[in-house]
Amino acid sequence: TVCSEALGTWIPIGSEELPFNGTFDGNYHTISNLYMSSNKYIDLAFLGALSSKGIIQNLIFEQAYIYNNMEDAWSKTAIIVGVNCGKIINCGTNGGKVVNYQQKVATSSSAAIIAGIAARTKDGSIYNSYNTADIFGTCNTSDRDCSTRISGICGYAQNADIENCYNTGSVTGNGYYVYIGGIVGYAYKASGGDFANSPVIKNCYNLGSVS
Repeated sequence: TVCSEALGTWIPIGSEELPFNGTFDGNYHTISNLYMSSNKYIDLAFLGALSSKGIIQNLIFEQAYIYNNMEDAWSKTAIIVGVNCGKIINCGTNGGKVVNYQQKVATSSSAAIIAGIAARTKDGSIYNSYNTADIFGTCNTSDRDCSTRISGICGYAQNADIENCYNTGSVTGNGYYVYIGGIVGYAYKASGGDFANSPVIKNCYNLGSVS
């Protein structure tokens, strides 16, 4: 157990400005009761952001609880990685919950991006990983410039490679626009790229409820 409601919230390792750039090898150990509750971090997860050279592998999270109440931002909330530009390999979540409430939007566009494994994957990959945590997210239900992008594995996949993954946790999204799925909520190909840069989702399945 690395933290809890009684011990205090976990502070994300890395951010989009200074992403984690090494290899985090869990050696098949389990982190229990990861607890994060904050309105201060745009990228709220065990690793806030993973660089193109970064890797997290062979690690299980048991009964994690992640709660993000960030306002006025493209908030990314997940158990393992907030923004994944590297590789997530052989990782999983056993139970737990991810909750994101984004209620106020002052910018021209905004989004609540939520998942169990990685909130957003951009030019990165997720291999041989699974989620059983329940995922809930909402982005200002009355504001049409705010969208919710939510799933069990990756909420927002941009030029991403996701293979051999599964989700059994429930996924629930609310908002004016909701992009939701069991594996990926919103898949996006950057303009100007070739077909090879389109997101790849291969050998994945979902058994969790999606609503």
